[in-house]
Amino acid sequence: MDTSNLFTAKTILSLDEGFVFIHFRGLDDIDFPYLLAMLNGSLISNINTLVFPVGKMYI
Repeated sequence: MDTSNLFTAKTILSLDEGFVFIHFRGLDDIDFPYLLAMLNGSLISNINTLVFPVGKMYI
């Protein structure tokens, strides 16, 4: 999906097709192994960025 213009979308993504990106400013108090264990399917995409599928997020 082109996120620059959401109104051009013809379908709505399912929860398993979307991702959440969390960018951390400071790394001193972040326990990445704990976060990775708590969020199934999560990964570290950069030294300070956590990514996980939207379907794993509790709403």
